[in-house]
Amino acid sequence: HLHYGLIGTIPTTLGMLSMLTTLRFVNFGSTTTTTGSSSFTSTLPTELGRLTRLQELEIVRCHFTGTIPTEFGSLQSLQELQITNTALTGTLPTQLGLLKDQLQVLWIGFPYYNYHNNNNGDGDGHDKPFMIASPLPATIGQMQQLTSLVLHSILVGTIPTEIGLLTKLEELVLLASSSLSSPSSSQQDDHHLQLLGGSLPSELGRLTALRELQVGSGLTGTLPATLANAQQLTSLKLDQNLFSSTIPTEWAQMELLETLSVKRNRLNGTVPVELIRLTQLNDVRLEHNEFTGMVPWCAIMNGTVTMDISADCLDNKIECDCCNECCSYDSQECVDQ
Repeated sequence: HLHYGLIGTIPTTLGMLSMLTTLRFVNFGSTTTTTGSSSFTSTLPTELGRLTRLQELEIVRCHFTGTIPTEFGSLQSLQELQITNTALTGTLPTQLGLLKDQLQVLWIGFPYYNYHNNNNGDGDGHDKPFMIASPLPATIGQMQQLTSLVLHSILVGTIPTEIGLLTKLEELVLLASSSLSSPSSSQQDDHHLQLLGGSLPSELGRLTALRELQVGSGLTGTLPATLANAQQLTSLKLDQNLFSSTIPTEWAQMELLETLSVKRNRLNGTVPVELIRLTQLNDVRLEHNEFTGMVPWCAIMNGTVTMDISADCLDNKIECDCCNECCSYDSQECVDQ
């Protein structure tokens, strides 16, 4: 475990530790040291690919530069790979697909920010993030041992339908980089479409072990009714996309659902009354959409607040006298009730 403010480069001889099973480069403190230098400012040595007994590789909050070494595809025992908050660039190496028979956890993303120097001369008050910008390849469907797939702030392109082959998946988070910032709604629409687009694959309904799904931003089209087949879902978050359909009534079949968040889309119609069957549901986020009618839970709560609900009730686009938070679709503001 290498952490707590170490600086400099990683020696290539680290690749000679042939019995190593766990390797962590983690900066738990500030992203800058007392000398002003970020921890680990080198590239990742390709020699790390020789650690064929390595089962867990974690690289967090370190200012590694360059790209993810293609040699990581040779880590034939690797079960968990986490590379987050780094300064790496480039794309996801296709060689990671060689880990398909044993990799269970894959987390990559969360670009590194240098908050120490917040005046970069461009007038925006913070440094630009480094990031890996990569499409999600169709070969992701071959990594059928995955239980957790988190690709945060790195995606471009579309979500391949082959993702429906990951039947052991319990956690799926796919986010484009604009999720890190909060531009105006008009800026969001343009930026999202450049990063992550297409529709939400109906094949996600095959993921019967899935418990958490979070996808955004920039997807278009309709919300798939087949998602109701993922009946182990407890958290469903589809915020900051461009979906323009209604909420499928079939979603009332997800009996374990606790959180439903579809805020900042273009969803329309009425919220299905069938959703009141979801007795585990305690957090519903509907704001900044084009819903009309009444929020159905209000009719059964009888003035007793038993769950958190937010909707566009400030400008009377939707009726919700049981909302904890009322928002305005036009002004984007929200107030507590």
